[in-house]
Amino acid sequence: MCRPSAVRRGKEEVRAWMALFPLNFQPLDFQIERTFENGDQVVLTGHFTHRILSTGREFSSDFAAICSVRDGKVSAYNFIEDSYALWRSFQPE
Repeated sequence: MCRPSAVRRGKEEVRAWMALFPLNFQPLDFQIERTFENGDQVVLTGHFTHRILSTGREFSSDFAAICSVRDGKVSAYNFIEDSYALWRSFQPE
């Protein structure tokens, strides 16, 4: 499983982290409900459901994604979700 609270810096670390997603999660639903923008800052809120591939469990959470944009590219990204429910969904029964 990927380290949910780890900070990743640079293109290669982000690419490696993103490559783990399809190995661990099957997206079932993803809804963006609100978008807030202020200069180079964007916040998205919504709800999602994924299936955890190693356990078959479904994980649902509200989320907030906080992004900074510089020169037309995402320069910082923070995803807030129910991390305890995520941890539990990876645990064997």
